[in-house]
Amino acid sequence: MKLALAACVLLSHAGPSFSQSEQWQVLETAEAGRPVIVSVPKQLPNSATRQDFPWLASIEWPYAVAGRGMPSDALLDEMYRLESEVERGVASRNLCRLVITRTGNGLREWTYYARDRNIAEVDIAEIVKANSPASVRLNVRREPEWQTLREVLSSIQEPSK
Repeated sequence: MKLALAACVLLSHAGPSFSQSEQWQVLETAEAGRPVIVSVPKQLPNSATRQDFPWLASIEWPYAVAGRGMPSDALLDEMYRLESEVERGVASRNLCRLVITRTGNGLREWTYYARDRNIAEVDIAEIVKANSPASVRLNVRREPEWQTLREVLSSIQEPSK
């Protein structure tokens, strides 16, 4: 899947889980003819940061696809509440870092890298369980090379001129 750079957004502060020095970009791609919005940092964090956060935790919130495939405003509010709780409970204490959000075609997904397995499998899992429906899944795996973010960043292509 290639991501077209639809809009480049330089965020000096998009929320506490984003480092104020990071620059993020908002991209649009399509799946099954429906738009999918992906937000990622413009580049990989430095190697010391990557070494400190070797556990990938992916939260997947599936929802019914209707129209353009985006969640309703009410559902999006619930999703933002979950994201805020992860931020408040874990990310604000520098225990994990949000690196990718993806919304569209029936799926909202957040990808975090955590300092250790327990943070991902216990702390984040408890927040997900308490703040989302049972259909929301948490996937955890060791990924010290940050391959998921690397793949997304390598798939970005500049728009044709």
